[in-house]
Amino acid sequence: MKNKSSKQEHSWAEKVGGNVTIGSGCLWFQKSDVNAPGWKFELKTTEKKYYNLKLDDLEFCVKAAYRSHNKPGFVIRFDDENNDENVVIVPISDCEIEIDLSELKVLLIKNKQIKLKFTEVYNKILLLKSKRKKYLIFPEGFFLENLM
Repeated sequence: MKNKSSKQEHSWAEKVGGNVTIGSGCLWFQKSDVNAPGWKFELKTTEKKYYNLKLDDLEFCVKAAYRSHNKPGFVIRFDDENNDENVVIVPISDCEIEIDLSELKVLLIKNKQIKLKFTEVYNKILLLKSKRKKYLIFPEGFFLENLM
């Protein structure tokens, strides 16, 4: 999995015009995997048809980006023999495009985590809600075209 994660980091850095963080975010002063102009990204890879997103991980990504006055992006790659897709999770407050939230399917984070299924998030824009914050889940292509 380490090679796939490294491949994801380099590929994503190239797509967003950024750089891979040395040590994949293990430095105390740089806690993201990829830095791009105005953005900090945390990246995760799964070979399963789902990803267990923990609210603590998402909030950590957001706080680390805000500390350095950047926007946060939490990128999940669903990587198996049939799929090779990234989805990007961004707080609504950092989205500078108009989206009609009433049209979106809502996913709720319960008990501080949610199981995101590939079939549920593939090629869709979704609203992800926790008790305190709202996020949008974007397909990679939409994110790159409209938010970068």
